[in-house]
Amino acid sequence: DDVFWEALPHRLAVRDLVKQFGEKEYAEMEFEERVSKILELEAIYNKEIEENGIDNLRFENLSKSDTPDLN
Repeated sequence: DDVFWEALPHRLAVRDLVKQFGEKEYAEMEFEERVSKILELEAIYNKEIEENGIDNLRFENLSKSDTPDLN
C-alpha cells in the first residue's frame, strides 16, 4: 500500500511533463532539469494527497462503457 502512495506523485509528475513537453523533448531534457521539474511537481502532488487524500482525484475521458452502472 505504501509503495502505491510513494510512486503516485512521481508517476503523475512524469506523465504531466511528457504531456507538456512531448516524449522526445522529455527524453532529450538535461538530467538535472528533468529531475528538478519532476521534484517540483511531486511536491505539489504530495501536498495535495497529504491534505486531501483521494477526495480530489478524478479520472477524465472515461467513456460510459468504461464505468459500470452501479444501480
